[in-house]
Amino acid sequence: MESNTAANPAIRLRKQQELAARFGLFALKAQYIPDVLQEACIIVSLGLGVSFAKVLRYLPEEHQFLLEAGVGWAASEIGVTRLGADLESPAGYAFQTSQPVFSNDLSTENRFRTPELLQRYAVRGAVNVIIRGDSMRYGVLEADAPSGEHISQRDVAFLDTIATIIALALERRRTEDSQHADDVFSAGVLEASNDCIQVIDLAGTIEFINANGLQQMEIPALMSVKGQPWHKLWPDSQAKLVEQAIEDARQGKPSRFEAPRPSPNNSSRWWDVSISPLGNQQGEIKHLVAVARDITERVHTEASLSALLSNRDSLLGRTELLMLEVHHRVRNSLQLIQTLLLLQSSNTHDDSVREQLKTAASRVMTVAAVHKRLHEQGAPVETDAAAYLQGLVHELQYSLVEQNTRRIKLVAAELLMPAERLSSLGLITAELVTNALKYGKGTVTVSLYDRGDTLELVVEDEGHGFPASFPTSHSGGLGIRLVKMFSRGGENSLYVDRTVPHSRITVRLPITRSA
Repeated sequence: MESNTAANPAIRLRKQQELAARFGLFALKAQYIPDVLQEACIIVSLGLGVSFAKVLRYLPEEHQFLLEAGVGWAASEIGVTRLGADLESPAGYAFQTSQPVFSNDLSTENRFRTPELLQRYAVRGAVNVIIRGDSMRYGVLEADAPSGEHISQRDVAFLDTIATIIALALERRRTEDSQHADDVFSAGVLEASNDCIQVIDLAGTIEFINANGLQQMEIPALMSVKGQPWHKLWPDSQAKLVEQAIEDARQGKPSRFEAPRPSPNNSSRWWDVSISPLGNQQGEIKHLVAVARDITERVHTEASLSALLSNRDSLLGRTELLMLEVHHRVRNSLQLIQTLLLLQSSNTHDDSVREQLKTAASRVMTVAAVHKRLHEQGAPVETDAAAYLQGLVHELQYSLVEQNTRRIKLVAAELLMPAERLSSLGLITAELVTNALKYGKGTVTVSLYDRGDTLELVVEDEGHGFPASFPTSHSGGLGIRLVKMFSRGGENSLYVDRTVPHSRITVRLPITRSA
């Protein structure tokens, strides 16, 4: 069965566009051509959903190809295996005619012979495009699909884009000492990206914005902003944040922030901005590159979710009998969703999609556990938070810890609180425990303290602690954003304790006690 990405051309095309942009940025910053060639093979494998990809370098003295980089092939093949470069081989035909070659079934081909390497790896379909250069032809980029994997004629354009970026990287390497050649390379790669890409000089002024970026930010022309301070693109309220990001990049540290930017029609759009230093061959920082992605829809969705959470408490207690029935159906629905996500993950050929589906299924499972623990006693008005967490920790121990290699323990005294607030407490606990099991070490300890009108939830493990950049005030993964929203305490609700030698994170939750 084909994955959703393979079966849906629009999804497949969008994924290929994102991967091409990612590879363009990688090639722009990479210092070594072997790294570029290997990354190209990885990108091709991901973009086409195939097990094999390779770069073949032409050896004119031997009139053969050398397998120079690849994915899926044995390590002993790379840098050693030779393939024919004559017109009777698919790669040779593409190289000599400069025309792409596509075959979905090599076993029935009359145009070419199937190379012995492809026969040994049971390759059935292949796409070949030439890697051109201004001064010479380098070789061929090839994607190979064994039986059960799908490629199509539409994939030729994606492969050709990757081959073009490789050629630009090769030309830049040959003319590294020429500033003109570097400018041509930069403009060519950046214009190929679907993201909004901006090049900034060390003084913080705008040098370049690609065409897609001008369109997305509704800037009429590059000349209208070229030479202006980059922070002028952002509201005055964000000036400190933007200036700090520029300073970090000048010091060689990539930075990231999220900020709104008004558009000409007076609506505000939100952007996720990553800014990185760009150095020359000697490691000197010459430019800064900012990549901005429109996240307006995500920000609005999170705001809507926060509003729903704020209004949820009053809705839960209106009709107890009705809610008991609703809770029963919700539990069944959550179990069904988890099963469907796991089934879909087992049917996809894309490793990244499979991991995302498994993560989603795990989150659904934890929501179901929180829901079951909260409502299994008939949705009481108030509940002992310590007893509730003890039951939840027991379920997490059973469902998340494989072969009892890790232990989860609870430290908490009896504490009565409104039942409707326990769901947020449970979801935060489940998210932090899941992260501790995934990234930490040893025993995971969950502690709950009564601080008057505030609850303090502490989750710690025996790992080496969090990185210095975690979490930033304007970024973070979905899990951290959910913890902040469920805590209802804003940015200051989450605190990483760096005074201890292990991993410890604290969440503060405002609470209204039962009468």
